[in-house]
Amino acid sequence: MRSPRLLVLAACAAALAAACDGQPAAVAPADALLSSAGTEVNRALAEIRRGTAQFHRVEAAMAAGYAPASPCVAHPFLGAMGFHYANFGLVDATVDPSAPEILVYAPAPGGGLRLVAAEFMVAAAPWDALHSAPPMLAGVGFDDHRAPEARHGIPLPHYDLHAWVWQHNPSGTFFPFNPTVSCG
Repeated sequence: MRSPRLLVLAACAAALAAACDGQPAAVAPADALLSSAGTEVNRALAEIRRGTAQFHRVEAAMAAGYAPASPCVAHPFLGAMGFHYANFGLVDATVDPSAPEILVYAPAPGGGLRLVAAEFMVAAAPWDALHSAPPMLAGVGFDDHRAPEARHGIPLPHYDLHAWVWQHNPSGTFFPFNPTVSCG
């Protein structure tokens, strides 16, 4: 007989897999990398922070070519991502930690938006023409959004990776949803 705790854990794992369109969650591999290859990951996170520090004000991001690309994205039990501001001119077949394609903002207490994360997006077709595996950033693999049902309304087959560099994510630095972010 299974324990109630094990059943809850199994149910949570199944729900998480379904919520991520069957894609493996980045939580365990990313956090394992943080401890095992910390230097490379920490260097990449520092480079992302340096590259995005100028965008704490959404007006600065818009002046640099980022534009609103989504409403506030939330999940019923995983938390939220926030509002995505994308610079689609940066979407290509490269990964540059200092120039993320998407900036993620969360509602700030008292109004306004605050920068919480960066998201990297790589166009699948040019990447796949030259590589046999998804892109990686500091040893962390990108999520695969090539299948139409995995694109969440984005017409472009792509790979992406969130990096929570401006707000701690208890689910993992590279996990898409953050339980401490709310769209409410």
